[in-house]
Amino acid sequence: MILSLSAGSTLAKRYKVVRLVSDEGGMARVYEVIDLNDSPKSTWAVKQLRPRDNRADPKESLDLFNKEADLLRSLSHHNIPQFRDRFDENGNAYLVLEFISGQPISKVLFQRGRPIDVDEVMRWGFQICEVLEYLHTRQPPIIYRDLKPDNLMVTRDGTVKIIDFGIARTHKQGKAKDTVLMGTEAYAPPEQYGAGQTDARADIYALGATMYHLLSNTYPPIARLPIEPTPVRTLNPKISRDVSNIIVRAMQKERNQRYQSAAEMRDEIIRIKREIRK
Repeated sequence: MILSLSAGSTLAKRYKVVRLVSDEGGMARVYEVIDLNDSPKSTWAVKQLRPRDNRADPKESLDLFNKEADLLRSLSHHNIPQFRDRFDENGNAYLVLEFISGQPISKVLFQRGRPIDVDEVMRWGFQICEVLEYLHTRQPPIIYRDLKPDNLMVTRDGTVKIIDFGIARTHKQGKAKDTVLMGTEAYAPPEQYGAGQTDARADIYALGATMYHLLSNTYPPIARLPIEPTPVRTLNPKISRDVSNIIVRAMQKERNQRYQSAAEMRDEIIRIKREIRK
């Protein structure tokens, strides 16, 4: 068992632990730390690798952790946490990233206990499209594969940050399907469970499902099952037909019927926001 770090302890002779931020399961614990080597001292987040449970494959967990570190090291975008460091100490693996002063969008939804206002969801959706377009246009393209409210942090000024790149992967041209099948069922398209290799349109589906959840306060149905989602306008009549159409198109089970790029979906969001302001 990997014990949690106590406040005041120091890692790598430079990172002083302030507090435990998150210990809600999954692959890592997250701490707020201060980098003692900086002047003035700076605040960062440290992820401490741990197995999901006793059945977890330690090698697989470490491989995913290292892939996340390598991926974040290569990225630079306003809506992605900045990479700082990756090190091992006392047999444990650590990743140091930008500290995000905010909370998961899932927590915002829970605290409000009702659908999020359309304007707010559209602002978030626009930002997510921007960062997805950045990822999808890398060479090779990067497919995030686990977009959901839990993995979206929102700051006080409304900036959205995508966190937890543990199962992101690069798209391999000509490959029949993904090697590892991962994701969260309520937000994952059918192809993410063996029907084909995931590409950028998998993230488009997940964004649509995320917006569906936020606008309705209702979990989207599992895409690989033979059921159709209750129309979001039925669940929340305040939503316009145009906004509903964005969700419907993004969540098509057949990926050729979805938006074919994050830029295309972003442009539709811009158009609708302009119409709303008129």
